[in-house]
Amino acid sequence: GAGSSSAAVPRRRENYIRFSQEEEIALMQGVDALGAGNWKKILDRYAAFHPKRTPVDLKDKYRNIMRSNARSKAKESKVSFQSDEPDQDSADSGKEGDDMEM
Repeated sequence: GAGSSSAAVPRRRENYIRFSQEEEIALMQGVDALGAGNWKKILDRYAAFHPKRTPVDLKDKYRNIMRSNARSKAKESKVSFQSDEPDQDSADSGKEGDDMEM
């Protein structure tokens, strides 16, 4: 089984268009407005999306965003309770930003 599934991978990877910042913003706005799961509606509603983008792309991208947000959110909410240490908070978010660049 492994051989057949890996044969399909290169084509997907080669045709995959990375999400632009505009697309990520449109995706998050769409989820806010229409709800996660209405990927087709979100795709149709926003002009920012690439013409080749599919509802499945949106779903996958949203899952990835939520996964990376969950990590940084957990850190943030813990830090925000320690309001007596504001400098640690900013140092922390600076580190987080560097991670995102990669």
